[in-house]
Amino acid sequence: MRSQMPEEMITRLESKEGRDWHRVEARDLLFIGSALRLQHLFLLLLLASLPLSLSISLRFSENNETLVSPAVWVANRDHPLSSPTGILNISNSNVDLLDGNVVLWRKNLINRDSSVVAELLDNGNFVVKDPTGVLWQSFDSPTDTLLPGMILNANLVSWASSEDPSSGAYTYEIIGQQGFIHDAHQVPMTRIFPNKILPSTTNKTFSTMLRIDEYGVLQLLVWRDKWHVDWISHVDECDWYGTCGLNMFCDINLNPICNCIKGFEPSDKPYRGCERKKTQVSCVEKEFWRMTNMKLPDFGEQIDTKMGVEDCKERCLKDCNCLAFANMDSQNVCQRENPTMDISITEDWQSHLMDFEVISQATNFFSDSNKIGEGGFGSVYKGRLLNGVEIAVKRLISMTPNGIENFDNEVRLIGLVQHINIIRLIGFFSDENEKILVYEHLENLGLDSYIFDTTRSSSLNWQKRFDIIIGIARGLLYLHQDSRFKIIHLDLKPSNILLGKDMIPKISDFGMAKTLARDETEAIATTAAGTFGYMPLEYLRDKIYSVKSDVFSFGVLLLEILSGKRNNRFPALNDGESLLSYIWSNWSEGKGLEIVDPAITYSTEFRPDQVLRCIQIGLLCVQQLAQDRPTMWPVVFMLGSETVDIDRPKSPGDDTCSSSMEHLDDATYTVCQMSMSAMKGR
Repeated sequence: MRSQMPEEMITRLESKEGRDWHRVEARDLLFIGSALRLQHLFLLLLLASLPLSLSISLRFSENNETLVSPAVWVANRDHPLSSPTGILNISNSNVDLLDGNVVLWRKNLINRDSSVVAELLDNGNFVVKDPTGVLWQSFDSPTDTLLPGMILNANLVSWASSEDPSSGAYTYEIIGQQGFIHDAHQVPMTRIFPNKILPSTTNKTFSTMLRIDEYGVLQLLVWRDKWHVDWISHVDECDWYGTCGLNMFCDINLNPICNCIKGFEPSDKPYRGCERKKTQVSCVEKEFWRMTNMKLPDFGEQIDTKMGVEDCKERCLKDCNCLAFANMDSQNVCQRENPTMDISITEDWQSHLMDFEVISQATNFFSDSNKIGEGGFGSVYKGRLLNGVEIAVKRLISMTPNGIENFDNEVRLIGLVQHINIIRLIGFFSDENEKILVYEHLENLGLDSYIFDTTRSSSLNWQKRFDIIIGIARGLLYLHQDSRFKIIHLDLKPSNILLGKDMIPKISDFGMAKTLARDETEAIATTAAGTFGYMPLEYLRDKIYSVKSDVFSFGVLLLEILSGKRNNRFPALNDGESLLSYIWSNWSEGKGLEIVDPAITYSTEFRPDQVLRCIQIGLLCVQQLAQDRPTMWPVVFMLGSETVDIDRPKSPGDDTCSSSMEHLDDATYTVCQMSMSAMKGR
């Protein structure tokens, strides 16, 4: 039954009294110009989210506490509000979310009846209707969550991070009778039969939902005093595509977990998994090798949905192109496989394999006129593919075990990530004599070519430098928190920050990077590999690495951007005093601005207050003890806010480029700026 029109028209949803949301709650009717207000099972509210943006969402209400409850639907996820006030406007023709006068989100209504109302139902469905029925409903456009009663007519798309509701890297899609989770490259990560049916519910005890999290994991959540995960799409390593190579099977109970299928042997070619043994396969053979509890390839040919196992076997024996058969998930479905079918879906990086001829032609056969860089690793060439895409080609000359390991590491890790602030690997080529990496071509030089050059430094005013700092921080946050694994770069420095169009920073060179499982906080390396001046003491001395290792490197990098001075050359020019100690001393004495690069202070966009906050954040990151350093999430938050309090940093203590050298073993470390991997293998 429709309630009476409220006397006071409320059109604004806004953040009030320090809270990040304004309630508009379930089972109330929202007339044109009014708002939902009463307290019921769901809330329609304004949600503050990273990066300090606002969205409309639906949330569960648990004892009036909403901040810990998961958002289940977001309207304007990719178009955040710019201020803490949004206008939800419902007219006879549209449902609009306005940011001032700008329409951020709109749903058109077919009906033009004046009696249009909006209602938030007890099942979490936000509907707009008239006497003839529903004109629009949120259940038709799910975001990352499937509620009972929803029809999955669109893909579920993950959040970008736990605090950012914008579209993330992972999607859950139903194709035929199978469900797939894809990554940002549309490469399938795993397959799930959608047999976990969410029960419909008509009472007030709403207790179940299916959601894809920011890591690409599908979860079935059930409410029993608190949210419990009743089912999860990924339990162990064997649940991920690409854990093993071609013609291999994965068994978590074996060591190693990846092994060749019977009749196959390890390939001597890189990344090729297993190859069929040289013995010929006869079409008249009548024997099959039984493998139980195996996941089938995704594109086998279904023959008959009612055929039994024996009939399926006979059908396969009569077809010389059929090499395997199976019942799919204990259903009466016969599936056969042909000789070219891959038993295991290959890892993301295998889709990046390129032909040598294609790369050679793109670089004019590695002409000197195309060469844009050269170093101990090899040469870099500019090129253009036939489709017009400009590329940068790194042709390696180091075939040492260490060089090959770095190449393999780069290919393996960079194929797992996609972020605006991380260099994009387009492809690679590898054989016994040649290792080539193909990247997107960036218009500008590395960051070191600007901040340490007296001429070019003036082209980076304060605003550009601040944007670069923010971009690097967001790229690191993605690597540490939002990629499939925790990726620790371990060689973050200005020369590994490339600048693209509009000076957008891109983190590059993952040759020394390492990974941690999501539940791991640190690990011990065989040998510390990195660049002096950017490595924290616990890694340089004890070989312990964690996300805090990159935080230290980021702090050094930030302070170098602010000062225009190299940390690893500063002691030799300043009577042994380190750059970090120099900056900390000046800042603690209230003279922080004296360390700033004059190229910044002379710019019209110079903001002393913002610069001082950045100095303080940088000093927090380079504190000697890892436990004192923040993670990248608070760093990003502090950089994006001008009001949040920042802790007082402790002294950076021993600098890794000067006094900490005494902790190293006897070796000929003569040039502080050299990369350790160039002197000592891992």
